[in-house]
Amino acid sequence: MAKKKTGRPKKKLTKKQEAAIIKALGMGLPKNQVCALVDMGDNVFRKYLASHARLSKAYKKAAEKVNETIIGVLSKMAASGRHPGCTIFWAKTRCGFKEKQVIEMDADSLADTAQKILADRMKDTK
Repeated sequence: MAKKKTGRPKKKLTKKQEAAIIKALGMGLPKNQVCALVDMGDNVFRKYLASHARLSKAYKKAAEKVNETIIGVLSKMAASGRHPGCTIFWAKTRCGFKEKQVIEMDADSLADTAQKILADRMKDTK
């Protein structure tokens, strides 16, 4: 006598759903939104990709294509000089620049600042 299979049946996607996944990834949607699109949990989606080499390859290719496009646009915007935010972002993420804020204070100015703070606090407590 054969054993009866228990548990939830494996999720199977149609060709149409697979095409929708690839298209959504090509538009840059994050994985959690793609999972919601095909009504699949994140863990199940990851396992599905692991067991379906063709879809996994298409998934990686779509993600790489989106990244290439965005990096190309970002580099053009950063190089133009008209978008300082892009230039700063590029410098920090790709060139390793960091913002350092150095506050120099000598002993006299520190004592003056401390006295001002204490005087303000004394006024507030009265």
